[in-house]
Amino acid sequence: MLKASGGDTGRALLATLLLAASACSENSDSGLGNGGAGSAGATSAAGATSAAGATSAAGATSAAGATSAAGANVGGNQALGGESGVDQAGTAGAAVGGASSATACAGLKLDRNVQLAGMATDRLTWNDAQCRPRSAALARVGGGYVRQYTYEVNGKPRVATGTGANGHKGFGYTVNHGDGPALLGQDMPGDYHPLFVGAHHAFYEYAFELAPGLEVTLHWFFATGRDHPLLAIHYDMTGMSAGLNADTRTPYGDIAWDGDENAAKTEVSGVGWGDRYRFTTTTAPLTMNSEWSYTEPNVVPYVLAWTDKTNAEMGIVQTQTQSQHDAGGYWFYPNWGKTSKTQIKDDGQIGNMPITWNWPYQINQYELCVEEPSCVDSPTGSHRLAWGANYGALGGADASGLYNAYGDDRKLKGHPYQSYSVFMVLGEHKRSPVLSAAHQVELAQAVSIAPSVGTLVVSLPSGVGTSPDVATDPPGYDARYATWNLVASENRVKFSVACASGVLSTPIVVISEFDKSGPPVVRIDGQIGRAGIDYFSSFDSAESKLWLTFAAGWSGTQQIEVE
Repeated sequence: MLKASGGDTGRALLATLLLAASACSENSDSGLGNGGAGSAGATSAAGATSAAGATSAAGATSAAGATSAAGANVGGNQALGGESGVDQAGTAGAAVGGASSATACAGLKLDRNVQLAGMATDRLTWNDAQCRPRSAALARVGGGYVRQYTYEVNGKPRVATGTGANGHKGFGYTVNHGDGPALLGQDMPGDYHPLFVGAHHAFYEYAFELAPGLEVTLHWFFATGRDHPLLAIHYDMTGMSAGLNADTRTPYGDIAWDGDENAAKTEVSGVGWGDRYRFTTTTAPLTMNSEWSYTEPNVVPYVLAWTDKTNAEMGIVQTQTQSQHDAGGYWFYPNWGKTSKTQIKDDGQIGNMPITWNWPYQINQYELCVEEPSCVDSPTGSHRLAWGANYGALGGADASGLYNAYGDDRKLKGHPYQSYSVFMVLGEHKRSPVLSAAHQVELAQAVSIAPSVGTLVVSLPSGVGTSPDVATDPPGYDARYATWNLVASENRVKFSVACASGVLSTPIVVISEFDKSGPPVVRIDGQIGRAGIDYFSSFDSAESKLWLTFAAGWSGTQQIEVE
């Protein structure tokens, strides 16, 4: 067996949500303003295939329930906040509580070359679903990452800066382990710049060569009304032969997700992840002897860690389901459906938790007790968190370019491209933001859009770099950015949207071939929407695209018209 290298309210709520799941190179400062996308494009409709009236046959139901046991709203994604700089918001802003609220929030903005935590950064700020500020300071280097992240807790900012532990200075860079030395993208030379900054939507790109013939493109996407920034990850291996046999742990990092003031005294209470099943620790604090359950089926991949002491958690949530894009890796899958009491143990395992190299995602296992019986009950304060996918996900396991899915029951393609997108999720643990975000992705699978004017985009590039087109799944859904995509007819679209269950929070629609110079008119069920309250719009004149976020979300069946 190949070993991977590498460094009680919350638990009750998590258990409640699990039960609910069974129910219903060079710096370029160009690209600012409402100008066009960079060379890679913030999104590209070029070559996109559309079909009028296409609808989704997906019928997935909710996984986590609409409301937590503590009464916290489970739905919804969010966004960023910040200081003065390039501000294109005007008077528009984010709705609070949907269309019934007349309170507007400011749009997003970008400050360039801000010295922060000893590093030059470009800082994006935005308002989230509750009209509270968030910010993400992005390192000005090709192999970039979030150097510092802020959001509000009880009316006060929680500041999360890269800890520097073992040289890890932030979150969101590439890490890949395989047969040779680990490939670390942090601080690699390359290109970094904003692709598009609109009133309420912004993209920032990193591009660099990770190894000879291995090109990486990363897109960060921020939007008013979304709590969580999205990171789109693309590996291009057309310049190298298949058979690299590397895993992917991207995004990777170590950031003080419970607040800088708490980082030196953090005690991690527990961890969890989702692949085809949901794993969660059930005793606290986290040690290599923690008890756990891996019994609940799961739909959308995620990973998280939390602490009860300061009510904080951080996680990563994929924009697709496990069946759409495989996540998790290695050989722990014989324990699907089991608990710590009924598990099949690995040779050398010292406690209840899996042996360090066999966790499907890298979290903080290498900062726990590494196969040493004398410290099996010792906790950790590590903030390490990363993704996971099997060996061969990057480059294929051999010359065929294929690799085994987690579970070793099907073959997947790891060469010449590997692309996927995730949300970076930080929030209050009692509100279960990670499971909430996963629930939203699952709800999206049951959304169908039927246009009567304009057409639905049914094919888009698979990644944010050069890559082949793939079918949108569900029809119209762009997993790269978690958006819904249509093509206008004479600067107009009209469509019905049907949600099989729940409320899809702050959905984003991208309308291409839209070049109306004035502000759009948006009708929701026949009523004219209020800009900055019922919807948030950004117009990309260079790409002839209109970006629209619907503040109140979608539920049931609704009729929407944009012109």
